[in-house]
Amino acid sequence: MLTAGPRLGIDFGTSHTVAVLMSADRVLRPLLFDGSPLLPSAVYAEPDGRLLIGRDAWHSMRTAPARFEPYPKQRIDEGAVLLGEAEVPVVELIAAVLRRVAGEAARVSGDPPVEAVLTCPSGWGTARREVLHEAAAGVFARSRLVAEPVAAACCFVAAAGGRIPVGGCAAVYDFGAGTFDASVVRRTADGFEVLAERGLSETGGLDIDAAIVARLGETYAALDPVRWDRLISPVRPDDQRLRRTLWDDVRTAKEILARTTATMVHLPLFDVDVPITRELLDDVARPIVQRTVDATRAAIDAAGVRVTDLAGVFLVGGSSRLQLAGSMLHRAFGMPVTITDQPELVVAEGSLHAAVDTDTDTGGPATDAGHPDAGTPAAGPAQPGAGWPSAGPEVTGPLPPAPRRPVRTARVAAAVVLALLLAAVGVWVGTDRDGKGDSPDGGLSQARTLSAPAADPSPSPSPSLPSPSLTPAQCLVGTWRQTANRSTWTVGGRTVELQSSGTINRFRADGIAVVEYLGAGVTRTGTSGGNRYEITSVGTITVAYAASDHTIYLRDATSIGTLTTKVNGRVVESGTMVASLEPEDYTCSGDTLRFWNSRWTIDAVRVSTTT
Repeated sequence: MLTAGPRLGIDFGTSHTVAVLMSADRVLRPLLFDGSPLLPSAVYAEPDGRLLIGRDAWHSMRTAPARFEPYPKQRIDEGAVLLGEAEVPVVELIAAVLRRVAGEAARVSGDPPVEAVLTCPSGWGTARREVLHEAAAGVFARSRLVAEPVAAACCFVAAAGGRIPVGGCAAVYDFGAGTFDASVVRRTADGFEVLAERGLSETGGLDIDAAIVARLGETYAALDPVRWDRLISPVRPDDQRLRRTLWDDVRTAKEILARTTATMVHLPLFDVDVPITRELLDDVARPIVQRTVDATRAAIDAAGVRVTDLAGVFLVGGSSRLQLAGSMLHRAFGMPVTITDQPELVVAEGSLHAAVDTDTDTGGPATDAGHPDAGTPAAGPAQPGAGWPSAGPEVTGPLPPAPRRPVRTARVAAAVVLALLLAAVGVWVGTDRDGKGDSPDGGLSQARTLSAPAADPSPSPSPSLPSPSLTPAQCLVGTWRQTANRSTWTVGGRTVELQSSGTINRFRADGIAVVEYLGAGVTRTGTSGGNRYEITSVGTITVAYAASDHTIYLRDATSIGTLTTKVNGRVVESGTMVASLEPEDYTCSGDTLRFWNSRWTIDAVRVSTTT
């Protein structure tokens, strides 16, 4: 067995690298880099040869873009990369990222890790695994590789309390920034084996970013082709910086739209703020997501497993936060999908679960658990990914300087709608909210099962309501008047906090809720940066709802009305209300009601026990 000490699980990704530290008593914690668990995998070469990593690399890129490599993982087959005037081996680029991780781990734990467990796509061949292993060997005293789908399955088993029986199978849907991988794994008495894998090396979150930029180009390239060309194919360093800013803003907007229905993107050179809605995002992303769904079906077919026999479909990777991905998978396979609150951490955490009970040597040189020459023998899988072992004993417990792939333009006008952020719930319904996902050994991830409607999606897909046992809580039934509404909005790229009161909420006993902005409507007001903001809603919204003891769930929203935004008394936007579905917790006692989520807190008093 290994000497007691901290272990490190690392998911070296295209866009970001994440790492989870396991203490000697098997308590897990994510490493933070500049306050975030996501370390950009970017590398910047200083003139003196030093390599800067992460946000330091992105910051330095502004002065000399030619010295910058944002995605070393995409260059793994190239041997060396030209950064400025020097060729830097890809092994050294990867090792530099791993050294940053190792340094943070040692700082946090007080000791260097006794072992690093790194993950790779199960479809990687020997040459690619050797590059990653060589980079790790230059940083860690002992290291091993674990297949990403095996790590993901181990994490979900630990989080879900052994929901996959021995002999059971699961599909792993790994949607990252640069690539997509679908795998089918089977649980054995000794861990997991990969039955089949289908990868899309040219499909990832970056393609969705490119599709959004292409959609913007349909409008703004026609308005001023010279300025658009400067922004998309810059030559001068200042234009290159502006392009980076645009793509970074687009990526951020995409992430925001996983939580709400509209946001803004600033378009450099044109100096305008362009509204981006979830409807637009879903429209440009749908063909990309469809490829991932098709690849998942192909992996299931290749494994010889029926969809109805799967214990689950597990979503992994930052791009799996895209709500369209979950809804399309649910409609394609007719079963809920499962995602954790932090899908970026699943593989790193799972690598530790996969490796913790498989030690057979007492230190010695580093071994590669995923390499055919591994010092620790293990049975390999029967399908693509041969050479990967099972996971071990049963687990109980922003922009690139230029995208390296063609920009795929989409054919639709860039029409956008302002979104109304209501008292509503998230597009996905978490059926494991009551602690079912807690890991018995201090795991970080809590899995929840997600479901979506079988019908074609609306611009903001509606969820299936929770199980029939969740009926409208009696306390909610009646008519309520909001006495305080504190909410956060994005206007012109600026985040502002607004307040209002007076909205009427009606919760009917038959599971229908109505939000009313009657007469002249309800106006939210606030100031920020010396400007006064007013957002007025006029009309009604009707939805179906269900409630547990502490959570309200909503679906099938129908909006009739308008939303108008003013800055310093001047109308800057006006459009149709669109309901946002986001989970809300609530407390209800007699004649008082409070409900809240990440965007707002609302207090209300009972007007009547009838509606």
